[in-house]
Amino acid sequence: MSDEENKTNIAKYLIEAFERRDEKKLREIRVVLWLNFLGPRSSFRELRLYEVSEDFSTFAIYGIRIEISAYTFLKNLVAIEIERGYFVNFDLIDDEIWNTFIKNVLNGQKPRVIMGESFKRNFGLPEVLSDLDIYVLQFRC
Repeated sequence: MSDEENKTNIAKYLIEAFERRDEKKLREIRVVLWLNFLGPRSSFRELRLYEVSEDFSTFAIYGIRIEISAYTFLKNLVAIEIERGYFVNFDLIDDEIWNTFIKNVLNGQKPRVIMGESFKRNFGLPEVLSDLDIYVLQFRC
């Protein structure tokens, strides 16, 4: 099976699990996130360059990688980025948008997401949207 066929099969599996909200599958799927702490606008002098992976570097005051279940991910998701700077609210996401988002992740584009207040509280994250970027690095099935 080619790499492209493998990505297509993974994408289909993920889309089906996300669309159907299949709790069993969602608890097995892992979502790897990069939390990029930006801090207040006055903190620009404190930014450091983080080498997250071979093909992804970002400036932040601090950054961490976390792995959560897709169940937790979907339960707390507010919006997903399908193009640079273009976010779609969770309520409007359909098969086509999931397909675009998942393929972006599988192709290494690392789109951002906006997570809900309870997720931010549970992880002790800043509540102000401009102080935090959350990137989806990969899905693990």
